[in-house]
Amino acid sequence: METSRIHIKNGTVGVDTGTRTLLGFAYWAKSRQGSIRRTQVARRVLVVEDSAVIRRLIEVCLRPASLEVIMREDGPGGLSAAISEKPDLLVLDIGLPEMDGWEVLDRLRSDPRTRDLPVLVLTAHAEEESRRRADEGGADAFVTKPFQPNDFRQEVLNLLARIAVEAVS
Repeated sequence: METSRIHIKNGTVGVDTGTRTLLGFAYWAKSRQGSIRRTQVARRVLVVEDSAVIRRLIEVCLRPASLEVIMREDGPGGLSAAISEKPDLLVLDIGLPEMDGWEVLDRLRSDPRTRDLPVLVLTAHAEEESRRRADEGGADAFVTKPFQPNDFRQEVLNLLARIAVEAVS
């Protein structure tokens, strides 16, 4: 059984599950003046996508939701950033240069540092085979291009919320 610990350190709320610390959910804090205010801690989303247009669209979708968006444009860069940046969620395109998204997903799942990193697969390949491969590879969600910006943002937020709930339960 996995235990979780919730902590506040330097104004940041964290949920420590033993394998990773999840940050970025709303909490209530009492200000110096005594009033109660809602505080939002930014969650970090790593986007690995080779198209500059799609990267920009994703950034425009996610920033209004108070998410910190980190961008990489190829498989090796995304894999490296998944380790060094410690994002809360990875949005992973499949058709990447140098190392495709399937190989990135396989490497993430085989590395203890990134094994539990939630991954949303993003692809132009809408066929059932791609969806099945994403499920078998350990992806947490699957979205096809083109996508509706509001629907995409909601999918990301739903996944982040589900992850936060699972971490404390």
